[in-house]
Amino acid sequence: MNQNDIAKNTLAELSNYVNAARRDLTSACANALKAGAYLHFIHADGRITMTDALDTIGLNKSTAYRWMNAYHTACKVLGVDNPPTYKDRGWAEHLDSLGTVAANMTLSRLSLGAPAPGTDLARLDAIQTGMETAANEKEEAIFQNAMEKVASGEWSLLQAYRAVCGQAAQDKATERRKNPQYLGIDPKTKKPVGLLVSTISTLKQGFKNWDLFGGEEKRVFAGMWRDVENAKPDDLEQYL
Repeated sequence: MNQNDIAKNTLAELSNYVNAARRDLTSACANALKAGAYLHFIHADGRITMTDALDTIGLNKSTAYRWMNAYHTACKVLGVDNPPTYKDRGWAEHLDSLGTVAANMTLSRLSLGAPAPGTDLARLDAIQTGMETAANEKEEAIFQNAMEKVASGEWSLLQAYRAVCGQAAQDKATERRKNPQYLGIDPKTKKPVGLLVSTISTLKQGFKNWDLFGGEEKRVFAGMWRDVENAKPDDLEQYL
């Protein structure tokens, strides 16, 4: 095997692990948010004490309140001031919407909820949010460059935050999380942008490495692909 093949296989295997980790972490975050929704209901309802509930399910208090805090953050992103409670009409749909939030938010924000203002975690969260919600590649590169300078030791997180963030930037990023851009055209480059574009790019890379997947992974993906096929718009074919 020559050096190019080794490098190619290394990147392919790394991509598999990264994609699997991203998928598993997103699933874990979605479950944590949903658990937070139930914990919020128990706390507000009062018929079961939090202590009794946590003792019964074997969950420590710090984790429970961290998930509740993350759930409150997710509700803000969804723009839901008065979320439905357990068995209310719309409860199932509300839980489903939390999965969508998890797919578009970083693990640090979901697992820790809203970080305390002025901390390094809050600054890191703001920069990560900027990268995730950038309107185009140029804007994303600004946040990426800041993170690279932090990684190299050239900047502290505080310096990076001051360079690329601010209240206006945070407000803009939060608004984008509420209304994510799934598909659009960059007015300058005329290239497609949005969540669907990045998803297609990941999908193409995955298909290139299809032979590296095991039978179980292929079976699971085939089921997911069937769902995509069933959900495709009726008029999609006319644009091909």
